[in-house]
Amino acid sequence: MSVPKTFREQGERAITSYNFSEFASGLGFITFYFAVNMADATLGYFLTENSSLYSENQGWENNTPKIDVKTETDIDFDLSPFSRPVVMDGTAVANLFTHFNVGGGGPYYNYTITIIKWDGTTETEIATATTGNRTVTSNTNNIATSVINIDVPLTKFKIGESLRVNLTTSTAGDLFRLFVDPANRDANPDNSSISIPFRVDI
Repeated sequence: MSVPKTFREQGERAITSYNFSEFASGLGFITFYFAVNMADATLGYFLTENSSLYSENQGWENNTPKIDVKTETDIDFDLSPFSRPVVMDGTAVANLFTHFNVGGGGPYYNYTITIIKWDGTTETEIATATTGNRTVTSNTNNIATSVINIDVPLTKFKIGESLRVNLTTSTAGDLFRLFVDPANRDANPDNSSISIPFRVDI
């Protein structure tokens, strides 16, 4: 009678490493970049970890991909569905890079970020935060940075569900654009992103 094999062979074992911060907090952060693609002549918006990806070029100055968030005031950026269960918990951080001109309309803009669970049919809002009105006094070519902390309660995602990040905007300026190039080609910087906290199974 053979004895059942209890332990995996050395070559079969999965090796997982953690840094000290992940070990101490039980959290790991993944940074997702806001990006744009084109399919069937329609722009699409998505999240990616790929920091070498070139976003769709919409033909603005310096060939730097931007979204005109003066007119596109409510945008969903979607991540591919999860292939395993995950748990989010902690403080997400959005880092948004903006090109803004005051013009004759007024010196403010604002962003609201909402983190959403999306199952392909139904949205479940998890957390939201806003910059409030940001003021700019120079008339033209302002390159501004916004950092938004979003407190995410413990939230479980099933296989097939995905992360959606909604961005809504408002402005009184005459130009308001969000840089969305993960590869950061123009180095303004251009790579707007959001870092999401995930529970680490240690």
